[in-house]
Amino acid sequence: MSSQLGFGIGLRPKHFPDFLAQASLPIDWLEIVSENYMGVGGRARLVLEQLRTRFPIATHGVGLSIAGVDPLDQKYLRQLRELIGWLQPSLVTDHLCWTSWQGHHSYDLLPFPLTEESLQHIAGRINYVQEYLGRTLLFENPSCYIDFQTSTYSEPDFLATLCQRTGCGILLDLNNCMVNSRNLNWDPWEYLEKLRSESVGQFHLAGHSVEEFISIDTHDHAVPEAVWQLFEQAAQRFPNASVLLEWDDKIPELSVMLEEIATARQRAAKPGDWDGSSLTPQRQPQTANPPITSLDRIQHDFFSSILSPSENTGWKTTLRETPAGANRGLHVYQSAFPLRIIDVLKNTFPSVHYILEDELMAALAQDYAETQPNQHFSINYVGGQLPAFLRDKASPYNFGVPQSLIAAIAAFDWTHYELLIRPDSTEVPLHQSELAAWTPERWEEQSLKLRSECSLLHLDWPIFDIWTEINQERTPMPPAPGSELCLFKREEGHIHIEVLPQAEDAFWTKLSAGATLATCVEALGGDAESGVQRCLTIFVALAAQGLLTLDSSSGIH
Repeated sequence: MSSQLGFGIGLRPKHFPDFLAQASLPIDWLEIVSENYMGVGGRARLVLEQLRTRFPIATHGVGLSIAGVDPLDQKYLRQLRELIGWLQPSLVTDHLCWTSWQGHHSYDLLPFPLTEESLQHIAGRINYVQEYLGRTLLFENPSCYIDFQTSTYSEPDFLATLCQRTGCGILLDLNNCMVNSRNLNWDPWEYLEKLRSESVGQFHLAGHSVEEFISIDTHDHAVPEAVWQLFEQAAQRFPNASVLLEWDDKIPELSVMLEEIATARQRAAKPGDWDGSSLTPQRQPQTANPPITSLDRIQHDFFSSILSPSENTGWKTTLRETPAGANRGLHVYQSAFPLRIIDVLKNTFPSVHYILEDELMAALAQDYAETQPNQHFSINYVGGQLPAFLRDKASPYNFGVPQSLIAAIAAFDWTHYELLIRPDSTEVPLHQSELAAWTPERWEEQSLKLRSECSLLHLDWPIFDIWTEINQERTPMPPAPGSELCLFKREEGHIHIEVLPQAEDAFWTKLSAGATLATCVEALGGDAESGVQRCLTIFVALAAQGLLTLDSSSGIH
């Protein structure tokens, strides 16, 4: 189970310009977060298309939920298989955790008891996924903040047995080993003894936050010395494992990460003295009569306590007391859920965030998170219902402007964001030369429509000027009430916005759904001859931009 790729980093949008501008970099390979490219088009896909010809790529998932009791998400698996088929990654990896309950996603890597029940359940799911994808997967040991009394395996023993039963491999996150060492009193060196050399296909190196009683896996620091020391020994024990530097928050300039990669090369090359004979693994204390609680029940109670921390507190008796403290560890998961939603909404709705600022945006996000189940496996789509939420639900907050205006700004932000990541169109663009060759009969019969690289947005407020001012970091004046029609167009991964004449609202609505020339002319109203000329002018301009296509539903090609 070896795949020596060398030394790589996680690919993040902040570094796209560096990779595109520099033909040569001292990096051997790249890792992407799978969900950021599954069913996604636009700039991210364009950049990855270029980089995959220069570097081996590994996919690293956060939403497979292999340990969950929810049925495996078939849409997720289908999109992952499509990504793998297109990208042909060198490694396919995910986390040994669960992420959802009854279709409601936490966007967190949640722990589970290390029992025979869990082992059988997860092994069956891994076997199914590996057969479905046609690939052997590596699973990462996650960071943990709580431990279960019902656990009968140490984590290294659990991982080793899982590899034996499924043929899967291990992505050994050495930072997580050190975090769990402090939080749960697990022995990080035991992983080196228990795991077979051929089972470990990859390392993760990262930094974490150290608080008074607990360590948090934040991936926003440089690799600490304790992790480097563990890495030196692990590199000797598992010489074929590829090395990946992770940095997911407070991401530094690429030059800083290249320095850490150079350090990793040096420390991996240090002469090792590993023989394993000096290890005296610390065994997890076992309760004489641990509570008997099924995996299904534990996940139900755990997830309920994340959504409603003040309720369903009795299940906490299933937790083992740890150096970090069971209550303190549970609080990490409970607080992470709303904070993660707040953070993604700030990024998805930058104009709304600019107007509301941090405190009010956080309050709005908290309210939204409590009432809107997160049913998509990717956190990228969490904000999809926020415009409607603002439009339809009276809010107790004083926004300083009408709530309907905030709802319209949110709709503008979301349309822009969603089009950025929308899957690339498979529709064939209609060229100007083809239009010029059409006979009158073809014009009469053929329906045209906008390609999916376009979005048409009807607004109850004029938002474009506001949005432009905010993007230039200038505080706009509230507009006078009035409607606005905007066409969002994605070209080479970038969004261009055009404010359309209100008088043409019906025309653009018809065209976006698919319409013949006659239907479009009728929608414009007025003189037929001038209507035809206006339609043809619009069609030619759209065709020049590659944004017009045939409406296949019309049955004419």
